[in-house]
Amino acid sequence: MPVVQRRGDQYVVETEQYSISVDTQDGTWATLGRQGAPIGRLFLPGAVDPVEGPDITLSVSPPVVKERPEYVTFTIACQSSRWRQRVVRLRCREEVIDLDIRVQGEGAIEAVHYFGGATPDGPVRSIPHFNRLFTPAPTARLKQHFDPDARALISVHDHQDSQTGAWLYAFTPAPLTFCVRPAEANWLSMSVCAMPGGYNFEDYVYDGSNGFELRLNYAGHTPVDGEWTSPRLALVGGGDEYDALQAGCAWRNLCGNCPQHNQPSALWWRSPIFSGWGEQMALAKLTGGQQPPSDYSTQANYEGWIAQLEAYGVNPGIIVIDDKWMGQYGDPRPDTAKWPAMRDFIRHQHEAGRHVLLWWKAWDAEGVPPEEQIQGSPWPEGSVDPTNRAYWQRLNTAVEYLIGDLDADGFKVDYTHHTPYGRDARAEGESWGVELLRDLIAHLSDAAKEIKPDALMLTQTPDPYFANVVDMIRLNSMDAFEPAQSLSTGDILTHMTHRARVARAASADWLIDTDNWPRLEREQWLGYVQRQPYLGIPSLHYVSRMDSTGESLRPEDYILIAQTWKAYLARKGR
Repeated sequence: MPVVQRRGDQYVVETEQYSISVDTQDGTWATLGRQGAPIGRLFLPGAVDPVEGPDITLSVSPPVVKERPEYVTFTIACQSSRWRQRVVRLRCREEVIDLDIRVQGEGAIEAVHYFGGATPDGPVRSIPHFNRLFTPAPTARLKQHFDPDARALISVHDHQDSQTGAWLYAFTPAPLTFCVRPAEANWLSMSVCAMPGGYNFEDYVYDGSNGFELRLNYAGHTPVDGEWTSPRLALVGGGDEYDALQAGCAWRNLCGNCPQHNQPSALWWRSPIFSGWGEQMALAKLTGGQQPPSDYSTQANYEGWIAQLEAYGVNPGIIVIDDKWMGQYGDPRPDTAKWPAMRDFIRHQHEAGRHVLLWWKAWDAEGVPPEEQIQGSPWPEGSVDPTNRAYWQRLNTAVEYLIGDLDADGFKVDYTHHTPYGRDARAEGESWGVELLRDLIAHLSDAAKEIKPDALMLTQTPDPYFANVVDMIRLNSMDAFEPAQSLSTGDILTHMTHRARVARAASADWLIDTDNWPRLEREQWLGYVQRQPYLGIPSLHYVSRMDSTGESLRPEDYILIAQTWKAYLARKGR
């Protein structure tokens, strides 16, 4: 049990994992250390900005200390320029420190600042004594480690990388955790711990300008009328950055901030995957781009590709029918001009021992009435509103047809990075940000599993808050990378291994789709094919040629794929 000691003008709590000291007369600053090394000088008052402007700290009271059986609590009252009251609660447990900010008053929240804020003299940031920052969110330069003066972001929608200009959307969201490390100590994770229903923010930001702070962006979608408490920020140690990430995610589960996986995985979920997207891209390029790749999602093409794989002894257990098999994204039914007999196609795959997933474009409102959409969506195609009951019924009806009547086996959900955002957009219900995306996936998952309990939900959302609505995490494509010519095979393998380690750290129960649309030259692609079984489930997007270079696959390539898959299945006892 941690205990608090008074040493001169400081309250001090020391455990095997950390040490923290707070001034006895002024709760403004705390000094945090780990394994004898300083981590930072922390500005504790924080801030909860309403849309009207910054929440300025006018004064800070001495901390009130309480010792409980499992933790020590420091309660610090702050005079705020925007709220009748702002109170910070810092809890020191044996292995974990967490804090939250409670405000009283009325307003709509724009942002919550941890370890940063403002006083009448101007903005205030904490002082870093660590020298490395780690973000789990994939970046365009294959870089996950930064200096403490960097800016890093984890979000439910895509953002432009300030260094490269590339759009980042591989994981939306990545686990809501950043990690830091001083030169002389191990890593420390900083994780957002909201209670279920409380993930109504769009972004989690590490901002290292002029010091550092952590920030949640709400964009005015969370109203306060009385009292409101922020998500907790938990500080948990680990041996390395991935261990610290895993520890932060595990703490969120232990505290009830994230649901548990609600069913064991079906055996067929572990089967090698074939998606036609790479072939669709290759065909579009071969014809000079006169038609978009989505035009090549046809029954005839997929039947031909599968027959070609069979002829070479490559036998996937899961077929993903990719973009665009449907007539309308928002109310999907097969486009009969391209898929005249999808039910028969699925039946034939079942007879061959395969299962079929349908690619699902999240959010796109094509074919959905305006009243069932997010009002003021920032996306040109519009956004469906999962809090609208009429849309909810529309989704249920579509799933009943696709899973029930056509007998499909689940969904590959894409475009989660098109989650609506911004102050001007509005949902009918209260959910927003991470919560709104989870609502959409939960409705889709519940509807599918009501019909088929083993229906597979495949997404790119490796935050543990999605654990009971997602079965498999897709590592996503590498098309956000810089030009392939500047990357070695080792660069690519290292980065995809990073993505797999992040997904595993978030939840060891998630299966991993290793993806296979890397826009690389053939030799690099073959290198990744051989690495896939060690990262997760092998996945194939190509049958005839690479879309990036036009290189044709060779007979020995099919032999390598077949042998790689055979070895993978043997290790799985199949």
